[in-house]
Amino acid sequence: MTMICLFWVRKEMEKIDTLEAIMATYNENVYPKEFSSEYVIMECLSDKNGILTFLVRDKAGIERIAKCFDRSLWKSSTGNDILTGLSHKGLPQYICSYENDFMKIIIREYVEGEPLDRYAAENDLSRQDIVDICVQLCDILSYLHHRETPVIHRDIKPQNIIIKPDGSVSLIDFDIARVYNSGQDTDTVF
Repeated sequence: MTMICLFWVRKEMEKIDTLEAIMATYNENVYPKEFSSEYVIMECLSDKNGILTFLVRDKAGIERIAKCFDRSLWKSSTGNDILTGLSHKGLPQYICSYENDFMKIIIREYVEGEPLDRYAAENDLSRQDIVDICVQLCDILSYLHHRETPVIHRDIKPQNIIIKPDGSVSLIDFDIARVYNSGQDTDTVF
């Protein structure tokens, strides 16, 4: 238990250091003006592959997730656009997007809870708990795969499966998700 606590403290300190470094180089001209006027950055959750993921708070005090895509690296539309057409209790809701010449930002619902890997490590899961989680995940995947144009998530892992405080499951991180294309034999194999 002590190792988990020390690991968590180290990770939290890394987030603070990352956010401070990002904010020190924050150039208001790079971020769309509407985003900067509507949201306050609270925490940097991830900084990789030209995508910054922030926990932000809007003017009403509601926490959201902001995925910020560097347009010099992400020229085409991102997987987060897929969320605009989805509506399922196990998926984060698309809120809005902002863009300029430098950055595209997708705002989505913040899903409160714990990633499955951490949740499983901290809880003594019974066989029934595991079955319940799997059934909920299968329901989400069934919704995605049985649409008129199926959505392929392509990054299902414990860190992208969130267990909410009420025990329900949510699938997050659609950065590399794709709409199924029957003409492709790679990338979106169904």
